[in-house]
Amino acid sequence: MSRADLRNLANAFAGQIEKTLNRTITNNAKIKAVVPDGSDGSLIPVGQGLTKRSLVATLIPLHLRNETPTAWLDLIFQMCMDDQGEYLMVRSSYIAIAADPVGEAQLCHFDYERDKGDGYPEAHLQIHGPTPPALTKICKAARRDDDTLAKLHFPVGGRRFRPCLEDVIEFLITERLARGHPDWQKVIEEGREGFQAVQLRAAMRKRPDVVEAYLGKYGEKLGWQRVPPPRSGSLPVQPRRG
Repeated sequence: MSRADLRNLANAFAGQIEKTLNRTITNNAKIKAVVPDGSDGSLIPVGQGLTKRSLVATLIPLHLRNETPTAWLDLIFQMCMDDQGEYLMVRSSYIAIAADPVGEAQLCHFDYERDKGDGYPEAHLQIHGPTPPALTKICKAARRDDDTLAKLHFPVGGRRFRPCLEDVIEFLITERLARGHPDWQKVIEEGREGFQAVQLRAAMRKRPDVVEAYLGKYGEKLGWQRVPPPRSGSLPVQPRRG
């Protein structure tokens, strides 16, 4: 994949995020991919309000009643090529729900950082709010200095099974924190299925042994047949034709 291909795919990804938001919980979100000044173009941020000189995203207003925003969505994705240089990959993502347009008062945020180096889970949820008495008691017993709720990193599925944007949208609508547009359920189901398909393909590339074992056990029942590949004694499974 060339850098030009990466830019094109990142632009397409930005367009899909924008479309999903404006068909579910926003009215005029404008999401774009940018190549920052001085960058070699190998890492492309995606968000609202980004420019080549500023990578600070602007928050997106969410409406519950009338036209007065009741909450704001802060999101940014960092896109790059995968390790093999063949597919578009999310290097990191940040999705936050805030009560103000600058994000000072947050409810929570969903983080994902591939190969996170500080010991915390790559995919995690952090919740902002008063510290529960139970947490204070647990931290005291564990001799943990910081008992702040927002400092806890709740694991949420890891690299392959982390929440997607559609999950956050569903949460906002079902908990009546934002108003959903007509047919929002169809939009998020289609988006979620697409996300899960991408993750499944990536998992299959990572664990071909699991794929082979599954097809070895269930392949024939699914209408596949075993065909020996050239110069190999193993028997992969291929689809029957006709």
